[in-house]
Order: sequence, then structure tokens, then C-alpha cells
Amino acid sequence: MSDNKSKITDVYEKAAAGAVEESFRLLLDLFDPDVDIHETPITPWGGEFHGRDEMIEMFSKLSTYLGPEPIKIRGIFGEEDSVVVRFLGNFKADPDAEPVSIDVVEWYTFRDGLIVDLRVFYWEPIRAQ
Repeated sequence: MSDNKSKITDVYEKAAAGAVEESFRLLLDLFDPDVDIHETPITPWGGEFHGRDEMIEMFSKLSTYLGPEPIKIRGIFGEEDSVVVRFLGNFKADPDAEPVSIDVVEWYTFRDGLIVDLRVFYWEPIRAQ
């Protein structure tokens, strides 16, 4: 297993165990200061984000739309500088709505051991509107 894949695996295993805040802290340490994040604008938390400050703002907004159930990892794939995670997540259309389960794929690109690009793909994101 590549070192980058191992780092991401640790993050998602913690999230799947229900330790969401701890997994976010671990993930935060892996982001390059100039990271680019691409989330679909169809979700309430989506958009294009650049740098750690915007990333933290996006994660803060996203946290209000997460359901209480931990993620279910479907697979983690990767070699060298690319790691892809597929999981089932629970999201809400608004903070007071009932959560729905949505398949998510996150594609991480690493450079020098840090994440420089994250692209997030949702299956049926309309369900989280």
C-alpha cells in the first residue's frame, strides 16, 4: 500500500468508526496550503475552494449537512500520487432535514506527501437538495 493511500485509509477508517471530528483533523494535516477542492455546486455546501482557509470554511459548512450515521467505506484505491475513495455518506438537504444516503467518490491528488487537489463526485446529489 502506498504511503498516501495508507494516510487516506486511516482518515476514512476513523470516520467509518464514528470519529468524524478526529478524521477531519487528520485530513486537515494532509492538505497543502494551496489545495484546490472541487465540489458540485448543486449541493448546499458545494463550490470551488482554494487554500486551507476556504477548505476549512467548506468543511465547517458541510458539517451542518452531515447525517448522524457514520460513512460506509466501499473501497479505497490508489498508487503513488492518486488515491480514490468510494463511500456511502449521509447528507441533509438543510440542517433540519432527514438525512439521505448518497454514494460518494473522492479523488485525491498528492504532491510531496500533501493533498493538492480534491475532486468530489456524488451519485444523485439532487437527493441532498
